[in-house]
Amino acid sequence: MKFIETLKDLGEKITGVRPQGREINDVLESIANSYNIEVTDITALTNAQCDGLQCGGVVIKVTGNQKHRYIVSYKEDKVGMCLTYTDASVVETVSYDYTNKNWVYNSTDVTHIAE
Repeated sequence: MKFIETLKDLGEKITGVRPQGREINDVLESIANSYNIEVTDITALTNAQCDGLQCGGVVIKVTGNQKHRYIVSYKEDKVGMCLTYTDASVVETVSYDYTNKNWVYNSTDVTHIAE
């Protein structure tokens, strides 16, 4: 039982969300499902979501039936974070700053790479 709680603690540090389950497989599946955060507003991540993200982590922005994958391209704990999205025509970077013990949306930079 102690191993399960340790695994849940580790999962919470990785994803920012406490994994669910009573068996090892259930906890591991919960961690895997929490790795990709799905949001409808990429500029409104919670403190827990931002804290849980690591460089290389994934945030999926859901817009209707479309899903857009943002990668954590920069992260310095309690300093700042950038999430970057790319497709065939645009590169978009959403920046967060850590201010007054909170993660705060800073800006969105868009670079068009094709017309």
